[in-house]
Amino acid sequence: SLYYFLFPNLCSEPASYSFLTLFIFCIIQIGCLEELSKFIMFKWVSYERPSEKNDLPIAIIFYSMMTSVGFAITENISYLINWKYKLLSAPYMNEQILTSALSSMTVSRSLYAVVAHMVCGIIMGYFLAKAHLLKIQFANLNSKLITIKKIFYIICGIGCASLYHGIYDLNLHLPDNQWVFYFHALNIIFGLVLSKFMVKEMICQSEQLVNKSREKNIN
Repeated sequence: SLYYFLFPNLCSEPASYSFLTLFIFCIIQIGCLEELSKFIMFKWVSYERPSEKNDLPIAIIFYSMMTSVGFAITENISYLINWKYKLLSAPYMNEQILTSALSSMTVSRSLYAVVAHMVCGIIMGYFLAKAHLLKIQFANLNSKLITIKKIFYIICGIGCASLYHGIYDLNLHLPDNQWVFYFHALNIIFGLVLSKFMVKEMICQSEQLVNKSREKNIN
């Protein structure tokens, strides 16, 4: 979350609370910015690994998911620190109330925020795995069309993850929203079901690559 320190006002809530304004704020200023940060971190770590070119598609999803989980843990720590300082400035605050409030927030963000970030990582990783598959399948072919397709998959990965992330945050920012818990639960369930299909497809793709590699070694 380095950009929070570099640009402290970038993710400040908009003055207007119209649905369109909040939607753009959640998708662009929160979702897109955070998912782009995860993508940069993922590519940076991948670049440092010499074995990256030999990764199976399911490994791409796993690394992307773990990048998102690491981001979520760092974000949770930042939220707890900021929340603690806000509570300490409140009147009639004591240690018991402070501990209870921080514990409640920790549990809530562990159940929802970490899982939501994990789903975002799987969604992005799915499209990054598809781009990686193109690189494997057409390793000996230098084609602009293949390059365009790879870029398209990367943009889709960041875009779809940002959309899911933005919808999650939109539920939090809607004023007088008394259905936050239910929408969160529905959003998480949908994300987990979607993730299951994505992971299953990449497992099949990985198995096919392994089988082809074995056949080549036998021949």
